[in-house]
Amino acid sequence: MSGRAKGRKQRQGLQGLLVLLGLWGGFGAAAPAVAAAPPPTEAEVRPLLGRWQLDADRSQDFQRAVRDAHSGRGRDGGYSGGAGRGGGFPGGGPPGTGNSGFQPPREAPDMAKLAGKMEAPLEQTIAFSNGAFTIATEPEAAEPLLAAPPLSIVPNGKKVRGERPDGTTIKRRATWKDGELTVLEISPRGPERSELYRVASGVDGKPELIVVVSLSAFGPLPEVSVRWVYRRAETP
Repeated sequence: MSGRAKGRKQRQGLQGLLVLLGLWGGFGAAAPAVAAAPPPTEAEVRPLLGRWQLDADRSQDFQRAVRDAHSGRGRDGGYSGGAGRGGGFPGGGPPGTGNSGFQPPREAPDMAKLAGKMEAPLEQTIAFSNGAFTIATEPEAAEPLLAAPPLSIVPNGKKVRGERPDGTTIKRRATWKDGELTVLEISPRGPERSELYRVASGVDGKPELIVVVSLSAFGPLPEVSVRWVYRRAETP
């Protein structure tokens, strides 16, 4: 049998095997694209829309939560160095002998740059048009320079390039599922930050906007999550 005939026979045998396995026809073809989730309708997002005012008494302090998480890890050998490393006993030898085991503390990172917006906005105004959300915020009075332009984002799961008020370049991705809007910020030099927006019934039966802000674990920093509570602004 010639080499050409032998090769043809081998190909026919492979094709027959693939047919038996139900693979022929898709062999070597690209996998079908996964259909994107349909955009939410105006009726679905309506509970989120409007102007919301911060209920400071029922909201958690994000800046404090990040600071506490950072300092807690520092006591166990994070940025400030571990216990038992600074006095020489135990650690190798008396202080000043060059064998004390002392390690100078590393400078703590700028958490505002790692985490983005640290203070809960006093107000949030959420609008929806042509499949895109627009979120306008009024910053904490103590941080007027961090006033950010309104965020406009389509909840289609695609990453888009953005920038924080301090100039940090990030990528954002928004999704909508079961009445909840999630905006994810991906920083090249920090943890992922997510903000989840949903509406719930308050203790008085009136709607509340709940914003859950989370940072993923990063370096020695554990995952951090807090909740901000907003009440719908009263119309004058």
